[in-house]
Amino acid sequence: MIQRTIGLLFLASVHFAFAENGKGDNSLPRITSPEEIEIVFGEAFRYSITAGGESVGYSVQNAPVWVNREGAELSGRALSLGTFQIQLNAVNLNGVSAPFFLKVHVISPGHEQN
Repeated sequence: MIQRTIGLLFLASVHFAFAENGKGDNSLPRITSPEEIEIVFGEAFRYSITAGGESVGYSVQNAPVWVNREGAELSGRALSLGTFQIQLNAVNLNGVSAPFFLKVHVISPGHEQN
């Protein structure tokens, strides 16, 4: 019980200090990355998640098993053809962003757009 209280006091003091310094605007983060990407089947890819609002973390939902997340970056090797919709969220001191939906189009080799 003492640890929980100390943790809550620490979070409260961090929040207070953040607001007192004038750096906090009490707004939720907002993802600003491109909404669609095209990937060639079997090739490696990278996608950077960018967000405003002093984001400190990210979550990914509904991603195919071949998509990995480390920090603010998605990567992997596309192993299925088709279009996939992945939900992304950003987190900051004020909470969680609105859902952002990334459309991933996996195309056959030789069908890349120039």
